Amino acid sequence: MTSSFKFASKSRDFLTLNTSRVTIVALVATGAVLMMGPPGYAASPAVINLGSSNSFAVLADTYIATGATSTINGDIGAGAAITTGASSVHAGSLYAGAAITTGANNVIEGSLYALAAITNGAGTVVDGSQDPGQRSRSSSYVSAMTDSGAAMADASRRTATEISPALGGTTLRAGVYSTSDFFTLTGTVTLDAQGDANAVFIIRSPSYIVTAANSTVNLANGAQAKNVFWVARSYITLGADSLVQGNMLATGYVSLGADTSVQGRIFSQSSYVLFGTSGPRSTFGVAGIGTTSTSGVIPSLTPAVSSSTPTSGGFTFSITNYDGSYTWSGTATNGGIVTINSSGLGTVTGLAPNTSSTATVTAKKIGASDGSKTVSATSLAAGLNAELTPTFSSSTPTSGGFTFSITNYDGSYTWSGTATNGGIVTINSSGLGTVTGLAPNTSSTATVTAKKIGASDGSKTVSATSLAAGLNAELTPTFSSSTPTSGGFTFIIPNYDGSYTWSGTATNGGIVTINSSGLGTVTGVLPNTSSTATIIATKTGAPTGSNTLSATSSAAGSNNHTPKPDGFTFNIPNYDGSYTWSGTATNGGIVTIDSSGLVTVKGLKRGTSSTVTITSTKAGFPTFSQTMSGASLARSPQKITVGSFKGYVAVYAMGYEGQRLSAKIGNDWVIVPSIPAAENGVFRWVEPTGFGVDCKVRVFIDRVLVETVFLTTK
Repeated sequence: MTSSFKFASKSRDFLTLNTSRVTIVALVATGAVLMMGPPGYAASPAVINLGSSNSFAVLADTYIATGATSTINGDIGAGAAITTGASSVHAGSLYAGAAITTGANNVIEGSLYALAAITNGAGTVVDGSQDPGQRSRSSSYVSAMTDSGAAMADASRRTATEISPALGGTTLRAGVYSTSDFFTLTGTVTLDAQGDANAVFIIRSPSYIVTAANSTVNLANGAQAKNVFWVARSYITLGADSLVQGNMLATGYVSLGADTSVQGRIFSQSSYVLFGTSGPRSTFGVAGIGTTSTSGVIPSLTPAVSSSTPTSGGFTFSITNYDGSYTWSGTATNGGIVTINSSGLGTVTGLAPNTSSTATVTAKKIGASDGSKTVSATSLAAGLNAELTPTFSSSTPTSGGFTFSITNYDGSYTWSGTATNGGIVTINSSGLGTVTGLAPNTSSTATVTAKKIGASDGSKTVSATSLAAGLNAELTPTFSSSTPTSGGFTFIIPNYDGSYTWSGTATNGGIVTINSSGLGTVTGVLPNTSSTATIIATKTGAPTGSNTLSATSSAAGSNNHTPKPDGFTFNIPNYDGSYTWSGTATNGGIVTIDSSGLVTVKGLKRGTSSTVTITSTKAGFPTFSQTMSGASLARSPQKITVGSFKGYVAVYAMGYEGQRLSAKIGNDWVIVPSIPAAENGVFRWVEPTGFGVDCKVRVFIDRVLVETVFLTTK
């Protein structure tokens, strides 16, 4: 076996050298290293049976919050609330143990099943049924959680080969792999099936799995995402712009950075799943799993289409997930011609009056499968403009009536309104409707009409009740995403008003406090325990407003940071780039926070702990702070070793970071004023001497002689 090493004269690298088939992993004696070849590979293990969870793309014991513009292929199931981001596509049903709140312009190709209310954003289309207020959790969700738990237990029992925790730049063949602590991925890991389409890969961590931003899981030589399982006894965090293939099975939470893409399932057995904002390329779930894999690493884009608007020669529609990096085209029946502009507006022309047509819209990109969707509408009858039927937001009671917003207001139409029980309707130029003139506590139905020459009149009704005599408005609390803590969780009340009195209760022993800036804190909850907080806002003369929020406390002893030689790193799960973030650290630590929410603490000595205070600020919002404690890597045992190779003398110093190194090699002096930190604690100095030279090497630490070696250079 041969290997070639290249050193720069007087280099100051720590000891990590790679050759074509050998990795030098540790210094063991004078002039000697321990060499390890690549791990042996056994036959492919049996696939993990996911049972009834097979149809789910995302599963969580508590809540699920998806990012804007997400595309999720498969069912979504949560033990608590489900919140979806705007302009998202869901090719499956949603099962929630609390409320379901969808963002604007969602396309949901399945049904909605919730124990509490279902609230859909403007423009959201649901193909299936909507079933709010159910008495118990869906049997589909309960069965899926049971089977996913059995799958995790199966994965935990498999005999594994222990490998390095750093996966970046490595290639793995079929097998079960584990590590002594945790797995990290920076860059690319390749899973090589060697031509076996049934090859199974199980990567199992006894704690957590974390990918850095822009990391990639590459499948080679027939490997399939359905046969890849990432198993974590704690949490899984995927950095921004990561492209991960395989099934995520975590006991704790799963957090996804902005613009991540996962071809596979995302399961949390006892916590939540939180998505960052997703770009148009981001897809998740079981598309292609069990059938054929997607081409390349670029996901297909299935167009999401808003409601159509008839025109005199056809109709128009909007593509809500339009992405200019794809090529868009369309065809239409009955002689229709489809054009799509650079903002995603689709126009069908060439139809005869009052003629129905179905347009097929296709999105193409090199390296991705084609995505297509159909939209059908009928052109206007001869001589007609389009009828505009008003749509409304929820109404707000006032002392003399109520207000509402017209969400599809168009200034080219003439707007008017009437109201029962003496109400008077006014509509301003921004589409705000106001009903006045009602007696206290009186119900009224307002009829709003939109008119335009050459178009049929469009009208819609909205009903509400004015406030009782002397009453102020009810204030229903709203919440930001929660942040788990060791004894509960925290949350922000964005519509906090100090003129109201705030209180709260929580299940499972939780105690609720709310400070003067609207920060809510739940304490007293056991580790890894779900709790539902009920927040109440009261004011003399106003109805009582309340709302609930569920979350799970951190697991016992969890301290989710990654130690480094001179500090540590951790992620902010609810990072929001619209806020300004800053941090301070004890014991001389220096804090930086990047645009993905990764916090880096530097400047610590080895084996030093530090408490970090992270602060977020935003104009018009309260300032909030949270603390996190961690520690740098422990100091390595101190050792000096001197060796020789290829005409060089090498001095290795382990565990002496920050101290002065001086060495007399023959007649030459080498001085390092401060030994820098190294990942494995080993600092190396290389001095050229030539071959066959007899020399005496004396090594001093802080001017104290610690080692004398006589050698003949090799």
